[in-house]
Amino acid sequence: KRMMIGLQDNGNYVSLSDNQQQQWQLPVNGDGAFGYVSPNNDFYVTSIQQGRIVKIKVDDRGNIVRRRRIDPAGKTTNDYVFIHPFAIDPNNENLMYLPIGKRMYRLNNLADIALNNNYDQLANEWADLNDSITTPNLGTAAAFINCIAISKKPANVVYVGTSNKEIWRIDNAHAANPVWTKTSTAFLSDNANVNYIAIDPDDANKVLVGYSNYKVQSLVYTTNGGQKWNRVGGTLELATNIGDAPPSIRSVGILKMDDGSRNYFVGTSVGLYRTSMLDTTTMLATIWEQESPNLIGANVVTDIKIRQSDGYVAIGTHGNGVFESYYRSAQNPATSPLQVIAATTFPNPATDIINVSFTTADDANIEIELYNISGQRIQNIDYGLHTKGQFQYAINLNGLRSGIYFVAVHDGTNNRNSLQKIVIQH
Repeated sequence: KRMMIGLQDNGNYVSLSDNQQQQWQLPVNGDGAFGYVSPNNDFYVTSIQQGRIVKIKVDDRGNIVRRRRIDPAGKTTNDYVFIHPFAIDPNNENLMYLPIGKRMYRLNNLADIALNNNYDQLANEWADLNDSITTPNLGTAAAFINCIAISKKPANVVYVGTSNKEIWRIDNAHAANPVWTKTSTAFLSDNANVNYIAIDPDDANKVLVGYSNYKVQSLVYTTNGGQKWNRVGGTLELATNIGDAPPSIRSVGILKMDDGSRNYFVGTSVGLYRTSMLDTTTMLATIWEQESPNLIGANVVTDIKIRQSDGYVAIGTHGNGVFESYYRSAQNPATSPLQVIAATTFPNPATDIINVSFTTADDANIEIELYNISGQRIQNIDYGLHTKGQFQYAINLNGLRSGIYFVAVHDGTNNRNSLQKIVIQH
């Protein structure tokens, strides 16, 4: 297993081993951004802030052997968003797509570009596709393409999302004159930001899209290539866009199971959620269940990557690392037991006080945190060092509105956690 991750302010790291104790290596520094690992591990593509993209070769320790900068000549850092997306065709690693502003650029020979340690931008290689989005601007702010996904079956279908709600489909994206189609998203409110797109591995007409804004309907799904989108936010959404905001959607994914069914994943501002059934008949009908509440917990899940061949799912969080699991494989590797702390909360629902009871097996530095449903931390209490035993604390809820909250107990000494959902009723 090879993996590349980007860390805010702290570079791009690679892991070259299944051993969870193996140290990650840092081949490229900067603000870690989008990356790619070629299927045969022949090369990596890594990027840092404002669109600087480098193709690299690493040795078996993760050190750079050779490199070549490949972002297009003539573009400056002002042309890119800070963490800028790109995508590489899953059927053809020579084809790389790079949105810049309202236009799309395509590199036709990514795998063949020689690594000669040249750090000049790449000249005369990028094709400017023949069309661009016509998404209206947000007042004085220019609308732009800010996410992209490429189909597996059939090949050469590309979906892009914009900073002002629109989703575009590009057919025959590999051709000299691909066909652009704006899908039907008129039902969405303006100022909705398309943050993540997942295409079904067997059918490019089936697409799950996540919008990152609060107080908008954030999850939509199509079965006909975007002619009609259905709201599938279900239990993650509210019936209206007023009042308390539902979680912000940061990432989405689709996994094909052995029996042909699907698992749908959503990374949110309050953890990872999954469903095996998208109900397109009623907006609130889909039931989303939280995954790994005691390990991933309420961490912001910024990215989801899925390997269809064996059901391997990896997620990236904001500030708490990478998590992995297998959802379908007869050869699941042995995994370490989840490091959790035994905790309970009561009464639930609560009014003015919630009691948090937990047991420590050895010395532990304990913090208790309270989050609202939007993922905002609203209390953080450091209780210091505890010896082995059972403990209980009362958390004051006065001043908090009725609604759903999360209580997190963190053992910083042994990196153990617990997350409990509570309801406050006044």
